Amino acid sequence: MKPFSDKIIFVDTEFTGLDPYNAELLSVGIVKLNGEEFYIEIEHKEEISDGFVKSQVLPYLIEEKISREEAKKKILEFVGKEKPFMVATSPFYDVICLHKLFGVENSPFNIKTIDLNAILFGLGIDPEKDHGGEKPEFYQKLGIDRLKSQLDGTVYRKHHALDDAKFVRELYLKFLEL
Repeated sequence: MKPFSDKIIFVDTEFTGLDPYNAELLSVGIVKLNGEEFYIEIEHKEEISDGFVKSQVLPYLIEEKISREEAKKKILEFVGKEKPFMVATSPFYDVICLHKLFGVENSPFNIKTIDLNAILFGLGIDPEKDHGGEKPEFYQKLGIDRLKSQLDGTVYRKHHALDDAKFVRELYLKFLEL
């Protein structure tokens, strides 16, 4: 795989539910190509979270929560003014929630998003079955442990935006070796 540009960042978000009209950001994880990391948790109303989010995401959001305005400032500061391409496994939800935070005109990201699932699909891999480590032999073939980073040895936490962004970066770097 030969990428068009190295002006990319790896993004994952956790959000309140799958309804795009009502979904709001809970946390944002961003990792630059060079490995620099960013993570925040955002104030939210717990009652708008769906059942899955209540049981599988909220218990792991243990950092200090910041306001949406503060989140915008911190994301802008980290991302910079270059408008990098986002690489994500759920880009539709990530983009919707981030655009709701910034507004489309003020987004610090390139409007075009790189969908990691589309890359899997293009490589002949069923993204439905391989996403999330349901087929660990796929990751083993690439030399990746879905639960543990081969880059720094840390354990990836499930449904944690920063860990998911780190995993997306690791997987992307492996694709560059193919």
